[in-house]
Amino acid sequence: MRKIFALLVAAGLVLSASLMGCSGCTSSSLFPVARSETVVQMIAGVQQAEVERLLRELTGESPIEVGGVTLTLTTRNTGNEAATRLATQFVFEFMQDRDIGVVYHDWADPEEGIAGRNVIAQMDGVDRPDEIVMITAHVDCMPDEGRAPGADDNASGSVGVMLAAAQLAGHTFERTIRFVLFTGEEYGPSG
Repeated sequence: MRKIFALLVAAGLVLSASLMGCSGCTSSSLFPVARSETVVQMIAGVQQAEVERLLRELTGESPIEVGGVTLTLTTRNTGNEAATRLATQFVFEFMQDRDIGVVYHDWADPEEGIAGRNVIAQMDGVDRPDEIVMITAHVDCMPDEGRAPGADDNASGSVGVMLAAAQLAGHTFERTIRFVLFTGEEYGPSG
């Protein structure tokens, strides 16, 4: 739950010291704003059962539905392009179902002979849309061979991004909020 709270804070529901440009702030001055009932409701809206369900789905412990087809992810390794395409489509459809604008960003690493795609969902800010708050994780995982469930690499982070998006959906914010689920982060910037 702390991870989800941190994501909500980073999304601009309250101003953190880093967003205010505060250097040398102490931990007691990190959140110098009044309590927000909206934030309290959003945090309460994150249910442990949903966290566990999404984690089971991304790690292949439970089946998922992608494009109207029920299947089980056995890996999300970037080297298995078909599997990562299913994982990214699962995340894409999750964002789309919450009416968050979402696109794919294709990338390629010709030297390694590998390609993939990222999922980028965005809620445009109303007052300062050029200021972008990023909430990210990588949805692919290791190892290269065999089953790669990747709960800690990085299904848990991906679930955090997905649930932050779900809680923020339908609200408006000063800044643009961009949710990005990367693949191929081990290969560096490309595409």
